[in-house]
Amino acid sequence: MARIGYARCSSLDQKLDRQLDSLDSAGCDKIFAEKISGKNTDRPELQRMLEYIREGDTVTTHSISRLARNNRDLHNLVHLISEKGCEIQFIKEGIDTNTSHGKLVFSIFGALAEFQRDTIREAQAEGIAAAKARGIVKFGRPKKELPPDFDSVVKSWKSGEITAVKAYSDLGISKTRFYSLVKSYE
Repeated sequence: MARIGYARCSSLDQKLDRQLDSLDSAGCDKIFAEKISGKNTDRPELQRMLEYIREGDTVTTHSISRLARNNRDLHNLVHLISEKGCEIQFIKEGIDTNTSHGKLVFSIFGALAEFQRDTIREAQAEGIAAAKARGIVKFGRPKKELPPDFDSVVKSWKSGEITAVKAYSDLGISKTRFYSLVKSYE
C-alpha cells in the first residue's frame, strides 16, 4: 500500500515546485510529474502512473484540476483508479474518495473545475472577437521579415541566372527558410 503522487502543469514555463512540495508533505512514496495540457488524458506520466498503481494504493494530487480539466475525464479517471482498488486524495480540496462525503464533494468540485475551464474559454473567445472587431490586434504568426535584396535575388533565381543554393547563400538564410519565404510572398 503506497501513496502515489501525480503533479501536472500546463506549460513549460510554469513550475511544479508547489505541487511537488505538497505531495512530498503528504508522504508520497513515488511521484509522477509532467508539463502538459490537461485537456485530455493522453499524457505520458498520467498513463505511467495508471499502469504503476496497485490495489490498496492511494493516488494523491495537489488539486482536482491537476488530474483532469473536464468532468467526463475526471470521472473516468476516478472510476479507473477506483476499479484498481485504489483511493484518491485531492489535497487542496481536502477530498478523499474513500468516504461517501468525499465522493459527493468530489462530484461538486469536478463540475466546478469544468465550469471554470469553460468560462475561461468563453472569455478568451469573447476577447478575441472584440479585438478582431476593433481591428487593433492581429492574431496568428507574424509575417516573416524579408532579408535585404530578397526580391532581386528571387527574381534572379526564378529567371535561372543563379541557383537556389546561391540565392539562399547570398541572402544568408537556410534552404528551408528560403523556400518558405518564397512560398509566403508569391
